[in-house]
This record gives sequence, structure tokens and C-alpha cells, in this order.
Amino acid sequence: MKQNELRIDLSKQEFNFSEIGNLNEVTEIRFDNYSEKIAIPVSVNEFPNITRLSFYGKSKNDLFEIPDHLEKLIHIKHLTLWSYCDFTKIKPMPQLEELHTVVKNTETDTRNIVALFPNLKSIEIWGSHLKNQKLPDETGNLSELTSMHLVSCGVDDLPDSLSNLKKLTELNLRGLTITRFPEVITKLENLEVLEIMQPLSELPDSLVNLKALRKLNLKGSLNGGDMDVASDFEEDRKELKPIPNVIGKLENLEDLNLDICGVFDIAPLFSLKKLKRLNLQYSALTNCEGFSNFPVLEDLNIDTSYDLKNLDGLKGLPLKKLNLSSNYFKSIEVISSLEILETLDISGCSYIEDYSPLYQHPAIKELEADNEIEKKWKKKEKYNNLPAIDTIISQLETDNLTEFEKALSGLSQHVEANFNDENNPLAGYFGIEVYEEEVTEIEVLDSGIQKHLKNLSEESLIIIFEMTFKSVGSDNFIACLLVLEEIILRRNIKAQQKIIKKFYKACKFYDAGHRYWGYTVQDQLIDNLFARFTSEALYKLLKKASTDMLYSEGGDALDELFVPAFRNTEDKILQEKILNVFFKYQEEATTYYGEKYFDELLQNITGVVSPK
Repeated sequence: MKQNELRIDLSKQEFNFSEIGNLNEVTEIRFDNYSEKIAIPVSVNEFPNITRLSFYGKSKNDLFEIPDHLEKLIHIKHLTLWSYCDFTKIKPMPQLEELHTVVKNTETDTRNIVALFPNLKSIEIWGSHLKNQKLPDETGNLSELTSMHLVSCGVDDLPDSLSNLKKLTELNLRGLTITRFPEVITKLENLEVLEIMQPLSELPDSLVNLKALRKLNLKGSLNGGDMDVASDFEEDRKELKPIPNVIGKLENLEDLNLDICGVFDIAPLFSLKKLKRLNLQYSALTNCEGFSNFPVLEDLNIDTSYDLKNLDGLKGLPLKKLNLSSNYFKSIEVISSLEILETLDISGCSYIEDYSPLYQHPAIKELEADNEIEKKWKKKEKYNNLPAIDTIISQLETDNLTEFEKALSGLSQHVEANFNDENNPLAGYFGIEVYEEEVTEIEVLDSGIQKHLKNLSEESLIIIFEMTFKSVGSDNFIACLLVLEEIILRRNIKAQQKIIKKFYKACKFYDAGHRYWGYTVQDQLIDNLFARFTSEALYKLLKKASTDMLYSEGGDALDELFVPAFRNTEDKILQEKILNVFFKYQEEATTYYGEKYFDELLQNITGVVSPK
């Protein structure tokens, strides 16, 4: 509900004007589920603050009649008639300035509207996906009109009489059956805002006549409005047409929307020196070269431009708002040069390797990003003074244990700061590509670990595991396997329990039962490494495991670890705890996996443990 709006649902209550209080603060009265005519007294005139009336019909098909005597309500300037109103039952309201309505027959209803409301300044006419309709010549008689919106009302052209609308400054056309640009628009010399959001065959050169145009919205109008252009094959893109040169001649443009227009080259726009807002969403751009030609650009949207890999062309622009969402570039270093940037959208940009330019930016106030990054940005003080990644990498070659562990700590901080959406940036810091299921070698890191392995602290071993195993489904590093072997050899219970905790953290988005059954780190942990952990650690692992993780046939086969969990300890209390985990698993899953499965598993366990 709008502020100062009085909303009355006529399906639930009757309207009695005399019973309404606090009318001095009401500016609009809205009637919902309107069907039968009601009475609105002329005494409404005692409240000059009430300037708006809205009627929303109960039926989407039947006509409704508005109350009598509306023409006597001298302060009513704004009227909404939604859905279908019987215009033949209305008396002229010369005082009305703004009308929002839905029509059944565009030509007939609009002709009635012009006769009833001759002094309109703003009109919005909707249809319900109408076809084969016409806008009557009488529309040109609305000499006071400054704003016109035509939406889904079946019009395929505009009458020449619209050229009489000398005061018209805003025109919005959406969902019509127009396929060619109506030439009469080019005669509206005072037009400041033009929005045509539907495919057009071309733009006329005469568009240059609109010298006063400040805002042009052609969303979906060029190149067939192909939303998939960013993912089309190269051969298909050869069919794209460049931005019409006439747009670049509209020298007073401040706001241009070419969303879903197949833009692949912005050169035709370089002459638009007053441009403040530019929307190139769903473009086929590959870089940002040329944006320096817009010296006052404040707001740029290049959302969903999949081929856009390099943002360097944005350096130094006076941008206050930037939308980069749903793109594949890896670096946002360019935002460091956007000193007055206040609003940034990088949601869906899961390939970014380094978010430090975001954490270090002093002016950004509003951020749209994936949930993990938004949380980190709110704690950006933790990440905005990280050591340079190049310095860290060089330190990994040191023979000094203290310096090496310091480098490990810095590297892990970078991974933590930039990990997002299950994408680990670690390999990218070393210029290495990772491939699904393959265990990745990072020579500098692996060599350093091997050099210092026996002397590394438990804390450093755990740091290495955590940064090399952030996501169970995709992280496969030799470095991780190296430290796991050392952790097993040391048999430090607390360290191994921490590994179990980090393991489950890496399983946060993992759907149990979908391991690769190969040589990934996850596979090696389950098939070989966990079995060599202490019973205390295995108890933690088994206790937290879901039934799908435990089951061997359709799950991850952690059930095989019950036996080594018993075998690796003589502590009867711990054995009893592990046995209780088994019985709980049996209770929860016997219905699904059958008694035979659990009998055999228990027999394996009791083969190494007393039946008691």
C-alpha cells in the first residue's frame, strides 16, 4: 500500500465515506474488487488533498461502471480504471490530468477517452495482448499531453496526428505489434524520453530530428532482441548488425538502454559525450575498449556479456554504479581505479580469482554479490591488507621454516578471501589450470611442503589441508595428499579431528553418493587414508556421516570404516561409542538397506570386537 493511500476491498466491506476518519492525510482512495456502482459524495471536495481515485474491477472480463458525479469532484486529477470500464457511462472530466486504464477495443475506447478527458497530461493505455488494433486520429487532439504509454494494446503503427502533440516529452511503447519504427515519432521535436521495447527492422535517419532527446530505451529492439547472443556460435554472430549510426548523432543523450540488442561494437556511440547511463546487458562485447569516450558516464550495465574477459577499458571512468553480474572474467582489478564507485554488482561472477580490489575499495556502499562474498565484504577489514600474492609465492621457495610457514598463512588468507561458489582460486595464483577428477600439481608449493614437511607445525598442516580442500567435489591437489600422509604418521588425535571437521566443511554443498570412485582426494581419503586415522578421529567422522555417506552400494561407502575404527583402539568406552553409531545407523536405515546388509556389517565388526 502506498503512503497516504486508503485502500478499500469491496468484496470484504461496504464503502461509507462518512465513516472514514483522518481524511486530511489521505491523498488517494483505491477500490479493489469493484463490480457494482457505488456512491462517492461531492463532499469529497472538502478534502483538496484527495487527488487520486483508483477502481480495480472484480472481473477481468466484464465491464464496470464508475460512480456517478465524478465530474463534480473538482480536485481529482489522477484516475485509474482497471481492468475494463464502460467509458460510454462516464461524463466528461475536463479537470483530469492523468489516466491509467485497460481497454478492450483500442480505437473505440481511446476515442471515448479523448472526448471525456481532453486536458490529460499523462495517459497509460494497456490492452490484454490485443491484435489488429488502431490508435484513432483523435489522439492528436490531446494538446496538453506530456507523457504517453501504450502497452500490449495491439497497435501496429501510430497515426500522423500525433505530430500535433507539441508538449509530448515522454513516449513509451511496449508489447505492440509494431515492427518498423513509426516515422511520426521523428516529428515530436520536444520528446525527451523515448522507450520502444520490441524488435524493430531498422531505425530511420530522421531520428536525428529529436534534438531534445535525453533518454532512449531500445531494450530488445535491435538484432531481433536475441537474449542468447552472448552464448551464440561465432557463425551466428556474423549476422549481427552494428549499432545504427543515427544513435550516435543524438548528441544530447544522457541515458541509453541497448539491453538485448546484440551489441558487439560501441564505436558508433563515441560521439555521445553527455552520456551518463548506458545499459549493454546481454551484449557480445569481448573487451571494454572505447568506454573512455564517455567522460561523464556514471552508470554502466554490462551484465551477462559472456565473452567479456577484459575490463581494462573502464579504467579511470567517473562511474558511480557498475553492473558486471553473470560474467566470466577473472579479474576486477579495474575497480581500484574507479575512485567514486558506490554501487557494484558482481553476482554470478564465479570466475573472479582475487576480490582484494573489492575489499580495499574505499567508496563502495552497496554490493550485490554471491552470498559468501557479501559476507566477507562486510568484514573487509579482515582481508584488505593481505600481502601481495607474488611476494607470497616467492617466499614458498625459502629454506627458512618460519618464513615458509608465514607464506603458507598468507596464501591461505588469499584463498579464504577469494573462495566463492565452490571455486578455489589457489591454482590460479600459480597460473595453473585444473581439470575435473585430475590431481593437480603446484610445483612451487609441493616442493616447499616436501622440503619442510617433517618440521611443519600441526597448525600449518591443517592450514594446507583447508586451503587445498575447500570443496569436496572439485579440489584435488597433491599438496593435500602430502600433508594427509604426515598427519596420519604423527597420530595426533586433535589434529586428525580437525581434519575431519574441515572435511565436513568441504562437504557443505556436496550431494552424498556422487563421488567419482576414482583417484580424487575425496576417493583416496575414503578408500585409503581415513582407514589409517586414529579411532578417535574416525568416531567423529562416522558420527557425523549421513546414511547416504555411509552406505556402500548407493552412497559413499564410509561404512567400511567401522572396522578400522574398532581395530585401531583398545579403549572399550570408545569402542562402545562407535558401536552406538553403528546401531543408530542400523535403526535409521534398515527399512531402506535391509537386515542382511546390517547383519553382515555387524559380523565384520564383531569379528574384531568382543560381542559384549
